[in-house]
Amino acid sequence: MRALILAGGFGKRLRPFTNEVPKSMLQVAHRPLIEWQMQWLKSNGIDEVVICVGYLQEKIIDFIDDGSRLGLSVHYSSEEKMLGTGGAIKNAQNILFSDAHSSTSGNNATGRGRYEENFLVVNGDVLTTISLSKVIRSNLPTVCAVPMRSPYGVMIIADDNNYYGDNSRDQDNLDGGYNENKEDSRSDSSSFVTAFLQKPTMDDIWINAGVYYFQRDIFGYLPQVGDFEATVLPMLARQGRLKAVKFDKSQYYWRSIDSHWDLEEAQLEVPLAFKKHNI
Repeated sequence: MRALILAGGFGKRLRPFTNEVPKSMLQVAHRPLIEWQMQWLKSNGIDEVVICVGYLQEKIIDFIDDGSRLGLSVHYSSEEKMLGTGGAIKNAQNILFSDAHSSTSGNNATGRGRYEENFLVVNGDVLTTISLSKVIRSNLPTVCAVPMRSPYGVMIIADDNNYYGDNSRDQDNLDGGYNENKEDSRSDSSSFVTAFLQKPTMDDIWINAGVYYFQRDIFGYLPQVGDFEATVLPMLARQGRLKAVKFDKSQYYWRSIDSHWDLEEAQLEVPLAFKKHNI
C-alpha cells in the first residue's frame, strides 16, 4: 500500500512557529509531527509514502530523506507554487504510480495487484491512531469520519419544567431558599445550568478526519489548482459515490493540529495514545 501526505502548506494559523519551520516539522513530544504520522502509517502496513512538499520543503526532505531510517520508502512531489490540496494530489500522480515504485507481483495484466491502483491520502496536520484496515476494503472514494469534538466548553441547561414540574425538586430548596416568582422565571426564558462539560465529543455529529482512500480514477476529478474538499467531495456525495467509514471515539485517537492550543494539548496526548494502541 502507498500513502500520500499533504505537507506543502504554509501553516499560517500556527505562526510564528511556522515562520521558519513547516507545520509537519513542528515538535510534538520531542518528535516532528510527520514522524508520528509515518510511524502510524507503517503500523498499518504502509510501505511506500509520497510526501507533497512546498513551503520550506528542504527541512522535511533533509529530515526524512529516503525514509529508510523509519522503515519506509519515501518519495517527494514538489510544488513550485501552492496548488491546494486537490492540485497537490494531481501533481503527485506520476510519482505515485511510476513503474519504479510499483510491484510486479500483481494479479492483473499490468502487473499491479488489487491494491496497487488504490492509495491513501492523509492531511499533513492530522495525528491519529485509527485502523486503516477498515478503510481499504472499499472500491469507492472513502473518507474517514470521527465524532466532532467541541472546541469550547459546553453548558448543560435544564428546561424549567425539569425543576418546576410535578416531580421536580421544591422551588423553595433552590438557591438556598431563594423564592423567585415561578411565572416570572419562565417569562424571561431563564433556566438553570446543571453541569459544565469541557470540550465534549458530539457523538451524533461527524466530521472529516482528513484521511482518505482513493482509487486511481480520482485524478480525473481533481483540479490542477485548488482544494478537493470543497469541490470534488461534494460532487461525489451528490452522485452517491462517496463512502464514509465511522470511527467510534473508543476506537482511536484523533487530533488535527490547527492552533497553538492543539499543539500544546498534543504534547501529552500523542505518546500515551500511540502506546495505548500499540503503535
